[in-house]
Amino acid sequence: MLSERSADSTTYALPNGQLQTSTYVAPVRQRVDGVWRNIDTSLSDGGSALKPEVAAADIAVSDGGDTALASVTKGARSFGMGWESNLPTPSVTDDTASYALGDGETLKVTALSQGFSQKVVLDKAPDGPVKYRIPMRLRDLCCRWPNPVTCC
Repeated sequence: MLSERSADSTTYALPNGQLQTSTYVAPVRQRVDGVWRNIDTSLSDGGSALKPEVAAADIAVSDGGDTALASVTKGARSFGMGWESNLPTPSVTDDTASYALGDGETLKVTALSQGFSQKVVLDKAPDGPVKYRIPMRLRDLCCRWPNPVTCC
């Protein structure tokens, strides 16, 4: 029943007249221009950044040339991560942008239905300590870690 569909549930009318609802932990679809579309986190060029085809939040991943790695915005709230230097142009495979940083280091950002994940992949074990500075930008998010603080 399309009228009972939501971002995180699907309701079916069974042959015996009963209704059956399947619910999901996270959104599996999003309304786009009034039509339900399945979540598709495949990245494509969104103009100023790489964007998922269909996601439950506004997700932007750097297309290179800047220090803004990725961000997610939903309503007035946003969270963004940067990088300490300008990022190279990434190679993109499905939902993941990979930035070759040099010296066998690759930074990978993966678009998710409601956000993104990032990791650094090392081709070999480092000779010594590895340190990364990752600037963050938060807007209208509550500060609850490591200690509860009233800030929103």
